[in-house]
Amino acid sequence: MAAQPTSVRLMRTEILRWFHTQGVGDDNLAAGIALATSEAVGNVVRHAYGTNGGRVELYAERRDALRARRGDRHALSRGPDLG
Repeated sequence: MAAQPTSVRLMRTEILRWFHTQGVGDDNLAAGIALATSEAVGNVVRHAYGTNGGRVELYAERRDALRARRGDRHALSRGPDLG
């Protein structure tokens, strides 16, 4: 997905949708995952690409524990304000 401010909300929505398909009924855990996703994606949008734009990816899997990682492909720089 494009690394832009609107991506933060979209990624948070997608990770919550995925989380609920996993059959875990812990709303506090879901809220924590949503917050962590927002922070991780927001950091990519703010710092990874600057005004050049780029992409952000989020991978999540459930094994014995939930694991998620975000990806970007550029050096750190100042990005747009997320408001």
